[in-house]
Amino acid sequence: MQMGTAAVAAGAAAKVTLLQPTPLWGYGRAVGASDTVRFASIGTGVRGCELLAATLRVPGVECVAACDLYDSRHLAAQEAVQKQVPTTRNYKEILDRKDVDAVIIAVTDHQHRKVFIDAVNAGKDVYCEKPMSHTVDDGFAMIEAAQKNNRIVQVGSQRVSSILYAKAKEIWDSGKLGDVFYIQAYWDRNSPSGAWVYPIPPDASEQTIDWNAFLDGAPKKSFDPVRFFRWRCFTDYGEGLAGDLFVHLISGIHFITGTDTVAQRAQSVGGLYHFKDGRDFPDLIETHYDYPNFKTAIRCNLMNGGGEFIGFYGSKGTMIIKDSTLTFKPEDTRPEPEAYSIYGWPAK
Repeated sequence: MQMGTAAVAAGAAAKVTLLQPTPLWGYGRAVGASDTVRFASIGTGVRGCELLAATLRVPGVECVAACDLYDSRHLAAQEAVQKQVPTTRNYKEILDRKDVDAVIIAVTDHQHRKVFIDAVNAGKDVYCEKPMSHTVDDGFAMIEAAQKNNRIVQVGSQRVSSILYAKAKEIWDSGKLGDVFYIQAYWDRNSPSGAWVYPIPPDASEQTIDWNAFLDGAPKKSFDPVRFFRWRCFTDYGEGLAGDLFVHLISGIHFITGTDTVAQRAQSVGGLYHFKDGRDFPDLIETHYDYPNFKTAIRCNLMNGGGEFIGFYGSKGTMIIKDSTLTFKPEDTRPEPEAYSIYGWPAK
């Protein structure tokens, strides 16, 4: 959950409310051993370790194993979960375990389909990191496998489980915005890390990384730690700005507006202007989407630190999400006497 503030303007005055997180479902009561969900994390890089650390605050769950293709991440996973758990490079060893009820999938996007389908076929429930799939066809295959095996599946996207976005949805549903036909969003970053130029660990080598397993589902290439650690830059493994940041913005817009369909049309402009490091994806992209009931323009720029923004522009009010802050400002819709538009009339 995200913490934030909601400033609701009324006339000239503004009322500021601190949003508090809803207590977790199991908070304040003991969870029996038979009700404890035992899970394993498949993928323990940056996001995988973040998720492992977050589970420490959730009652009724227990991490019992971890998997990653890079050996040093095994220790990182144990540090994140604050205990010694069995680790492996081979995720199928985890799926064979009878004491694993569910798995976190935090691997590279091009391997989501493979790991996901193997997991649900093995009877495991799944939390899969966003974006759900590397391709559209992958996504449909994953849905089919989950339904066939009757498994519980969640695709992680913070903006559909945030108290800030829940408050924004409440304002949207109230009708206070009036008619909204235009939504603007951007997520701008201005740092090498924000552009996925992640540092390469000094012990990265063909001995510490299972390179062949990493290439499963992708074209064969010689060992390249840049591709392993900065995989979002390459079409073989990721989707660039669209798969990393557009997903957050679009999922947030869909959640707030109650949209359950894709855009009817999309038109993009952009290019690769700053990061001449061999990457495949642009560092600047802007896309206009036509939805049945509104239009939206979304931009990501890796040469400016503008942060995250979504603006909803309605006939009765404007709602802005800026990083962790939510603001609503009503429009002055009171009738006004004619002035400028009757200058061409005679005095009578």
